[in-house]
Amino acid sequence: MQKVVVYYRDRKGGKSLDFQKQIAEDWAEARGFQTRGQVIETEGTNKRSNRPELERALRIAKLQKAILLIPTFGAMSRNADVIGKMLNFGVEVCTPDVASLREPGGTRDVLKVMASVAEFEVSETKKRAKEAYARIKDEIKTTGKHTTKKGKVITSLGNKKTTQFAAAEATRARETKRLDYAAEIHPMLDHLHARGCRSAGDFARSLTAKKVVSPNGRIAWTASMARNVLKNCGMKSEPRIIKPQPAALKESEKITFLVNAEYPGYVTDELEKTVLDNHEMPTSMIRRRFGIPYGVINRILGR
Repeated sequence: MQKVVVYYRDRKGGKSLDFQKQIAEDWAEARGFQTRGQVIETEGTNKRSNRPELERALRIAKLQKAILLIPTFGAMSRNADVIGKMLNFGVEVCTPDVASLREPGGTRDVLKVMASVAEFEVSETKKRAKEAYARIKDEIKTTGKHTTKKGKVITSLGNKKTTQFAAAEATRARETKRLDYAAEIHPMLDHLHARGCRSAGDFARSLTAKKVVSPNGRIAWTASMARNVLKNCGMKSEPRIIKPQPAALKESEKITFLVNAEYPGYVTDELEKTVLDNHEMPTSMIRRRFGIPYGVINRILGR
């Protein structure tokens, strides 16, 4: 049975949540789909590009391989940034508000067209705003003031307090986004840890293979990305020790690796002595000759 995640928009002057829930229930019931989650975005009266709950809904739909249903699309169809996020996540998006998105299938092609139109509108809006800003700036420079359409007189452009407030709000939004993502992905990281993932590289490869979306909307994970997410979840990556094959080493170069249930990466003092005795050699040569991972070599040498 196809799964559905619903994204509700709670905003002043918009359609009520009860009305949106009825639309979502009727849409899913008519197609025999199962609703597996819902996310509510509280909006102001102005248009918004920063929609953390939308990103959260997209991540949940991606993890569950579900359709994202938006009962009221509205002005989002004219927001290039919002449509771009939907394209980046690659999630099937449906909405009764747009005829071509009412049924599953063909989401990406429709969103591409909508994104192109929205991007053109954004560029034209920015162009008009830039021209208006330049006219006001010249007027203030010439006459010392500018009177707005509402009759307010201004003598300068910009507001320091508003900029500081916006910066503080952005910081709080980033922190909230970080904590929300950590709560969502923690169960999967625990599952991967139980399956044997220990190093940041192990987690990165597993998350990439599962096509899990990162906080920045990417599905190709790096070790540093995985390490940051592990840190946010209160977990630590452990060095991945690769036991060298005895047949590939000379008798004098064999190193005894011990396995410890609490710390699988533990090795004997003989390993540390081997690295220190050959510290003048390049790291790559130590790695090839003795089969010691780069991370272990750098940790012993303090690099």
